[in-house]
Amino acid sequence: MYIHGAASISPLGNLQHSKNEALPYLESLEPDYAEIIAPRAMRRMGKAVKMGVYCGLKSLKEAGVDQPDRIIVGTGLGCMSDTEKFLNNIVDDQETLLNPTPFIQSTHNTIAGQIALMIKCESYNFTYVHRGFSFESALLDAELFLADNPSENILIGGVDAITPHVHNVGFKLGYAKGKVFDPEAFANPNGPGALLGEGSAFFSVSGEPAAEATKVKGLKMVYKPSTAEVLEAATDLIGETSIDMIVMGNSGDENEDSFYNTIAKTYPKASSAKFKSGVGEYHSATALGMWIGHELIQNGAVHKDIHIVDNREESSNGIDDFDANNVLIYNHFRGNNHGLILLGRA
Repeated sequence: MYIHGAASISPLGNLQHSKNEALPYLESLEPDYAEIIAPRAMRRMGKAVKMGVYCGLKSLKEAGVDQPDRIIVGTGLGCMSDTEKFLNNIVDDQETLLNPTPFIQSTHNTIAGQIALMIKCESYNFTYVHRGFSFESALLDAELFLADNPSENILIGGVDAITPHVHNVGFKLGYAKGKVFDPEAFANPNGPGALLGEGSAFFSVSGEPAAEATKVKGLKMVYKPSTAEVLEAATDLIGETSIDMIVMGNSGDENEDSFYNTIAKTYPKASSAKFKSGVGEYHSATALGMWIGHELIQNGAVHKDIHIVDNREESSNGIDDFDANNVLIYNHFRGNNHGLILLGRA
């Protein structure tokens, strides 16, 4: 599988906003959606839908694809803001004269459906809602299709949006931090709970190789594994490949970050990028991790908001000139859903 176009929206570059607003979670730095989406169409779109549609259309444009053969999206919470709006309306209006729009827009497949409607794509359209495996499931689906139909162009993506209610529930359940964003939490995690965030990343892929494209070499998914089982999955995936960088999903939770520390120690020559220091934790965060790995292979750069451990023998060029041929993305959600993706230069 080869990546021919990619786009993302994330909190990268917006961390100071979280500090200034004293937010306990990270919000995305949103673009001018009107570049891609007609203002009239945006009126009824929630945040997750706008992020997904923008990234989906932009990645297709970069790949030069007008009509994908399939659209596959992974999301953990879907359009939560519209769901909250609809439920609040039920209470506020005492179940009378309800506006149906928030309900219509609240379903998880709204994002994939809106993309299809805008480009008039009547082909396969599927949304995976598999918690921490949502994006990985979408990627696996595309991989299976391309094994038999390599010439197909498939749009895949992962998107989730944060709301104050989502954070409050996470904090009460003990898996979200309640303090204002602190970058040191990723270098030296202290206490339980992850820093929540949001983001969207989409990719236009096919089975046809192209010069300088990023190749998705393999995918592994492990459910509720031991550390030994994670290492076994990583070894099977990597084989004899020399890894230049590991894009890891450290979330600031001292209990769950131990998995990442073990992987880093197993491959001491590989540098590491703790990407959630810039985007936070959410169900489909692996998609953003894969976008970061793709950007690293294509442009040799890592965003300054991402915590880097540089293990190269010669690293005078810094993280703006990182020559990476093979990148491992490793992420898990709450210690249950573990996904490993191997990217390489085609």
